[in-house]
Amino acid sequence: MKFKTRRQRYAAQQGPNWALLGLLGVFGLVAVFAIGWSLGRRQAPQRVKIETVPAVNHQPAHVNAAA
Repeated sequence: MKFKTRRQRYAAQQGPNWALLGLLGVFGLVAVFAIGWSLGRRQAPQRVKIETVPAVNHQPAHVNAAA
């Protein structure tokens, strides 16, 4: 088989580098899970419970005594 260019010879000899592709795939999966885990740890703001204070009678004491 005669190839015209050096690129054609290289392409005919080399197959996919499965080890590199597998390593990149594992790295990609770990990255996706790490990002998802870190985003899942963020919590929504908690609601603050506001306690109501009973109404205070603001009338002076001498008005209440007269009534």
